[in-house]
Amino acid sequence: MNRRQFLFGISTASGVSSGAWLSFGAAQAALEVAYAGSMASLMEGPVKRAVAAELKLDLQGRAQGASGLAQLIASGAIHPDVFISVTHSPVDTVTGAGKTSGATAIASTEMVIAYSPKSQFAPRFAREPWGGFCKRRVSVSAAQIRLRIPKGETLSS
Repeated sequence: MNRRQFLFGISTASGVSSGAWLSFGAAQAALEVAYAGSMASLMEGPVKRAVAAELKLDLQGRAQGASGLAQLIASGAIHPDVFISVTHSPVDTVTGAGKTSGATAIASTEMVIAYSPKSQFAPRFAREPWGGFCKRRVSVSAAQIRLRIPKGETLSS
């Protein structure tokens, strides 16, 4: 996804047409965005600059756990213009509370694992990379990560 597609996703999610963005004068209006804390460096860096340059808005961010933000939005405690979550579950909470009419996935993510070559388990990880282990043994759902170990087997066997 490129920057223009991302910004279009933000403008669509907030319900404001692109023409309305251009009607602001020299002073930049604040765009209040609540987003998953893991996105803080992205949102406060390149996205904030892009919103200022292309949409002529001042992105005012609130970085926090997405589930907690969703609960605050659902309860009416906060009223951001845009809510961005890495997973869909918090968005379902906001939608279920009637605070938005829908959501659009604008990007995806992946889980990345790195290990220390100095770890006592490094020789084992080198023989069998975590990717292979996780694909066989880890089931990921929207709400939890569950490790499946067959009866009688341990992680060290």
